Amino acid sequence: MKSRVKIVGGVPALFLLLALQPGTAQENFPPFDDLAASNVGLILEGFYFPGGISAAQDGNPTCNGTEWSPSKWYGSAVIVDADGTMFTNWHVAGRAVGGVAKFHNGSFFEVKHIKAYDPLHDLATLQIIANQDFMPVSLGDSDTLRPLDKVLAVGNPRGTGINVTEGGVSQVVQDDRLVPLIVRHTAPITGGNSGGALYRGREVIGINVATWPGTQFHQAVPVNIAKTLLQYTEPVLLS
Repeated sequence: MKSRVKIVGGVPALFLLLALQPGTAQENFPPFDDLAASNVGLILEGFYFPGGISAAQDGNPTCNGTEWSPSKWYGSAVIVDADGTMFTNWHVAGRAVGGVAKFHNGSFFEVKHIKAYDPLHDLATLQIIANQDFMPVSLGDSDTLRPLDKVLAVGNPRGTGINVTEGGVSQVVQDDRLVPLIVRHTAPITGGNSGGALYRGREVIGINVATWPGTQFHQAVPVNIAKTLLQYTEPVLLS
């Protein structure tokens, strides 16, 4: 599924700054039918190394345990183009060799190759294979995010259907140039929500990644970082 083309430099987090400007209420979220049409569950397949070298009865090591074994896992994604292009996390798509996108109504579509991927920011774009158009989301401007903004986390964990939780932005982590790198929020997410959308109002302003260890704060990559991947129509590595 992966193709290697070129590397585009990323910006390290030199300083972690809390944006102190007051937030604005954003509660005009999309209707559920629109969420269900634009957010999908991913069921992906790949391989992994079980690891370890077994000892034979004569005491000499064997190669048992070092061979690849098949594996299947789940994630979430959000459609950002009518052609079926989706944002998700690199840690969701990176090891996959195939899979499907499952919609809330139970329909399945095959997932094409990774179009662009950015391991540094844990982002990737995938594409659905289908002879039809899909409903893309509206992408907002994550540079305008402020603490107290109302947000909605949407995912499709384990392909079971749309899961929606509400919360607010608690912190915007920035680099030394005041560019947002991470959005911390209080809308609960689980492991199966990785790659799902974070909405402010009717616009997606982040891609959920994980829960900050040891806290109840959940993290998303600002959508302005993810937008960089959309300029590439052929597979590209960004890092």
